[in-house]
Amino acid sequence: AYDPLQPPRLPSEGLDLKEHISQLECSLIKQALEDAGGVVAHAANRLRLRRTTLVEKMRKYGLSREDAATAPPTGRGPQASPPPPHTS
Repeated sequence: AYDPLQPPRLPSEGLDLKEHISQLECSLIKQALEDAGGVVAHAANRLRLRRTTLVEKMRKYGLSREDAATAPPTGRGPQASPPPPHTS
């Protein structure tokens, strides 16, 4: 099971770090978009990104807000209070 406090172990055969990070990033973006009902600005806030940065990353991974809006709900939806806006 994934424990966010315990860093993942490097497999003995190694791994392609760039590919691993890309897969993780894409997965988190999909989750954020699903949770936000496809609203890119809300997903960006959850990921502490600027909206334009999220749009660029969505293009990179071939993701669309329509894909997220039609995905089944994850149960972690935006009904909780939204995170504070990211300032940087």
